[in-house]
This record gives sequence, structure tokens and C-alpha cells, in this order.
Amino acid sequence: VFREADAHVGGDGKIRVLESVDGKVWNSVALVDENGIDLRDPHVSITTDGRLMLVMGGSIYKGTKTLVGRQPRVSFSKDARNWTAPQRVASDGDWLWRVTWHDGQAYGVGYQTNDSPERFATLFRSPDGKHYEVVVERLFDSGYPNETSLVFTADNTCYCLLRRDAGSK
Repeated sequence: VFREADAHVGGDGKIRVLESVDGKVWNSVALVDENGIDLRDPHVSITTDGRLMLVMGGSIYKGTKTLVGRQPRVSFSKDARNWTAPQRVASDGDWLWRVTWHDGQAYGVGYQTNDSPERFATLFRSPDGKHYEVVVERLFDSGYPNETSLVFTADNTCYCLLRRDAGSK
């Protein structure tokens, strides 16, 4: 999955879904979009019931450069071709980067994208990929924490790889 649009920033981002049976030849099988929303930063996972789940950001622009809001979206598919309409999750201003499924729950780290000087990340959990609750707020609160990946081990330890874009990084 990847974003395609006329520009890096703007209001026309759509999510392209490709498929391959051999890793050499790839075919486009779907295009996920939402009218008036710049969909971006897609990540795919497999839900506990075997569906594909897209987590993506949804930005709203006034014109082509003025950001007026953003909120994560999710979309689901049984066959990679037909996707549910993107549904808003978490809160306006959160950016849920990706989710990892563990013991029947979706876990993901969201970070604040508003203009506040206070930057932090929050660990979220969801039983269905749609309804999220806060597990730990202010998980990382320095260096502008943002993009993350979570990995769970067999003993239920969770490791987080996190990008920082300020201070010492």
C-alpha cells in the first residue's frame, strides 16, 4: 500500500493497494479514497478474524497548503479489492501511525500533530480496530515522538521502535 497524489502536501491523497503472488509482478487491485480528505501514510495489518486493515492518516486542507485538521482513518477488506469506507478513529489531532495485533487486540502509538509546543505519544488499544482506548498517555514526551512500530514477544513483552524529530532525536 502507498499514497499517490499530485503533491507531497495537498488534499487529494489516495491509497493504492497492490498485490503479487511472487513478489516480482505486482498488480493494482484497489484505490481507497475519501472525498475532500488527503489520505496518507498507509499501513496494513491482518485482524484477528483474517481481514486486512488499513490504518492511514486523514488530513483536511483549505486550498492546497493550509492544514485545518487531521485524524486517523481505518478501512477493512476481506479480499484486498473491496474496502470499507474510511472511518475516523482516535481524536482530531492524533496520528495513529500503525497497529500491531496481539492477543486479539490492536495496539498502536498515536502522536500529537497540532501546533502545541507540548509533544507526546500515546499507546492505544482496540478490540476491533475501530474503537480505541488509551492504555498509556504521555508514553514518550520529549524530542517530538512520532512514527512507531510495536513488536510483541512470546512472553508478552512489547518493544517499541520510535522516531523523534526534535532535540537530540
